[in-house]
Amino acid sequence: MTSTSLVASFARSGRSAPLRACARAVAAAALVVAVFAQSAERPKFEVASIKLSVEQRLMAVRPMPGGRLVATAPVKLLIMNAYGLQRSEIVGGPDWINTDRYEIEAKAEDNASRGRLMLMLQSLLEDRFQMRAHRETRESSAYVLIVDKNGPKLVPPKEGACPAADTSASLGRSEAAAPPCGQIGISTSPSGVRIEGSRVPISELVRGLAVALDQPVLDRTNLVGSFDIRLQFIDEVPGAPPSDSPGPSVFIALQEQLGLKLKFAKGPIEFLVIDHVERPTAN
Repeated sequence: MTSTSLVASFARSGRSAPLRACARAVAAAALVVAVFAQSAERPKFEVASIKLSVEQRLMAVRPMPGGRLVATAPVKLLIMNAYGLQRSEIVGGPDWINTDRYEIEAKAEDNASRGRLMLMLQSLLEDRFQMRAHRETRESSAYVLIVDKNGPKLVPPKEGACPAADTSASLGRSEAAAPPCGQIGISTSPSGVRIEGSRVPISELVRGLAVALDQPVLDRTNLVGSFDIRLQFIDEVPGAPPSDSPGPSVFIALQEQLGLKLKFAKGPIEFLVIDHVERPTAN
């Protein structure tokens, strides 16, 4: 019998509180063991080079063919990619994790998928940057993405509209080139901000909106599948130049261009809290 079913068995039998407490303790202990086991089994790169970037190159985290990962990014962007988080879902840590950029070249033993490379990036953050963090639920403000009353205006994906996902940059890019399939890109110019992506799920649009708003965004659209997203607005994202032309805000643009709507709300949000992180030693 598993620890979870053990707790349920005690609850149904109506046994004494001490026994139920004991069962909960057993379940909690099993969960801790499972967490440590998962951490121990997390894959690692065969070899990884990390050095401080002396040039202000384009920020990017690139999974490459052949089980390679190439990145030029601050630690905060590495964490975002490694754990699939929005910037606003990461709290704590020193200021330099937002400013110091690191050049990383890493290689897995095999032709690892993007998901496996991100697990390896988690291991690299823990081993080389000595990062320690925990999950914590806090009461916080957030935006909720819903379908507008007139219905969505999302475009079905077109074949050949984007490059392969393993050959381009992840979220955090600022160049005008098309983002890889399945990922959202954000480009900025004096004419405004563009969020775009081909064959992307709504979860990727949510991540892009979270960057633009610098607030957590929750998906309540219940939309499944993938879409070609093109969203143009004048609101600024962090580091964007001032707009020199009139245009809709992100809230109006979502309704007019995609048939979606943002609502402001407060509630419990899970954050990744950085307890400790260090600059890596040169190699």
